[in-house]
Amino acid sequence: MPNKIVLSEKLKLSIKSYKDFPKDGIIFRDFLPILEDQSLFNELIQEMARNTRWQEVDAIIAIDARGFLIGPALAIKLNKPLIVARKPGKLPGETIDRTYKLEYGTNNLSIQKSSLDKFSNFGVVDDLLATGGTVNCIKNILDSQKKEIKLLSVVIELRNLKARDIFNFPVDSQVKF
Repeated sequence: MPNKIVLSEKLKLSIKSYKDFPKDGIIFRDFLPILEDQSLFNELIQEMARNTRWQEVDAIIAIDARGFLIGPALAIKLNKPLIVARKPGKLPGETIDRTYKLEYGTNNLSIQKSSLDKFSNFGVVDDLLATGGTVNCIKNILDSQKKEIKLLSVVIELRNLKARDIFNFPVDSQVKF
């Protein structure tokens, strides 16, 4: 069983930071180098899966696009169904769409309505928690269907933006900047 503090430091050393991307004043934290080290990525998934709140979750929602890199590995590890939240126009069938604000603009997300029908409680996964706009968008979609988020699990959390304070569900992050 890896020590969470040691793992967090290994992850932090792997994450690359890019100043002024995608616009001036933003420091972009890129977790993609973690994927280049299969042993480290495996440790990350093992640690994310260790949270006991996953027991309350019926299915996992992975957020477009980087959440798609974590979601399938967690879904396999936890033996949970995987649902995707995508940019508009990318999913067939009836979708539920919402607009949200980013720290540097606005965007939209869609979830296939039928993918939510069999489940009530969800865990959401993404690479990074910044202002919380993306996750709040998912929450709004789920609220409209009388569904709940039981856990948000992210690789990176930007603490100074205090997004976890706006949520009424637990937030599990592996690295804090």
